[in-house]
Amino acid sequence: MRPKVNESVSNCYIELMEKCWHQDPEIRPTADELCETFKSWRDDEQIISNLNKFEPNTVSEYIKKLDTTPKCSIQFTSKLLNLANLSEPINKSTLMNYLNI
Repeated sequence: MRPKVNESVSNCYIELMEKCWHQDPEIRPTADELCETFKSWRDDEQIISNLNKFEPNTVSEYIKKLDTTPKCSIQFTSKLLNLANLSEPINKSTLMNYLNI
């Protein structure tokens, strides 16, 4: 059950909401796609103007200030780990006995 969309909202915003609400998660936009959408809105004066009619300055100022630069340049990857040679798990009481605590 979705909230009723205000008809005075810009079509681009309605379309984005409907994509985000799609019942099939594969059709919903990814975070990268949302970022690209917001960047394109930031550069489109017509969209900014339409958004300002609905919520003066709030939405357009947020979009204009949207920082799309990565916070760090490090990229993390995962690799498969060989877990076959791990020792048997030790419970807390056994560990305490080893440490004579």
